[in-house]
Amino acid sequence: MILHWWADFLDANREKGGSLFDFAKFTTSISL
Repeated sequence: MILHWWADFLDANREKGGSLFDFAKFTTSISL
């Protein structure tokens, strides 16, 4: 699940150049 989310995260970063908001969502998903 986490790996799948991580792949989506990387794809999103590639599309819009990345953002702190996306990074925050990623760290939140890890803490959960």
